[in-house]
Amino acid sequence: MSEYAVELENVDKVYRLGPGVEVHALNGVSLLVGKGDFISIMGPSGSGKTTLLNIIGTMDRPTAGRVKIDGVDVTDMGEGQLADFRCVKMGYLFQFFNLISTLDAVENVKLPIILSGRCTEREADSRARDLLELVSLQETVWRNRPVQMSGGERQRVALARALANEPALIMMDEPTGALDTVTGANVMKLTQMLNEFSGQTFIVVSHNPLVAKMAKKIYYIRDGRLYENPPESLMKFEAELSYPERRALFANQLRLLKESLLMLEKRWQGGDISRDTYAVAKLKITSQLERITAGLESAGRAVGSS
Repeated sequence: MSEYAVELENVDKVYRLGPGVEVHALNGVSLLVGKGDFISIMGPSGSGKTTLLNIIGTMDRPTAGRVKIDGVDVTDMGEGQLADFRCVKMGYLFQFFNLISTLDAVENVKLPIILSGRCTEREADSRARDLLELVSLQETVWRNRPVQMSGGERQRVALARALANEPALIMMDEPTGALDTVTGANVMKLTQMLNEFSGQTFIVVSHNPLVAKMAKKIYYIRDGRLYENPPESLMKFEAELSYPERRALFANQLRLLKESLLMLEKRWQGGDISRDTYAVAKLKITSQLERITAGLESAGRAVGSS
């Protein structure tokens, strides 16, 4: 029996969008997550964090590398095997809950238990109720459908559902993104307690540092590469437009403003707007023209002095 809930070895993921067009979402990612760990993965939009979570969750396949979950190599499993594996080994918590709208809280939690084939319907019903108690959802809400619940209540139902089959790990994708600050903090505190007192393994991906800090360990992902201690330069977002780029930008803005000024003149002459409206709008446009012209001249002087 492996001591790790997750083992990734040199995982790459390449999306081929067309002839000669490739996006390298993951580059050589290796990761070990011990059983009972609680880790967070931080990164901006487009960094690869959701792709990484999907590969760990077996909802996507790596282009290269190996993926082991709870000691089982799932890299080459067939779709049918993966579906069965996910049902009993994986728990998921999504930003927008993904509850079934026609089912109440108990039924949403009970469904994956029944699908696993491990319990009778009566046993599944009893376990679903126990799980809803575990996540501190009030009994008065148990027979409500998702539309009748608050965001925090829906996320608690989703967490209970994720725990339904005693999974090897639970993956959380921006779990507080659709919640207010206080409700999100309560959900994350509940997650922290489940990890601490039940030994449940959690992986959470987020761009929110307050969420990430609740984990025992934080990883960072940028441009498809995973870091424990990223270089400082990687965590900064700095860019400088070249003079030709700035000149082209200013020129396009000048052209658009001049077109706006011509259109304004036509509207005034055609009687569509009053003299006062025309004067105010013209003053605003000419002011913008002056600022852009000054910016263009400043950029030219900077190049000349360098």
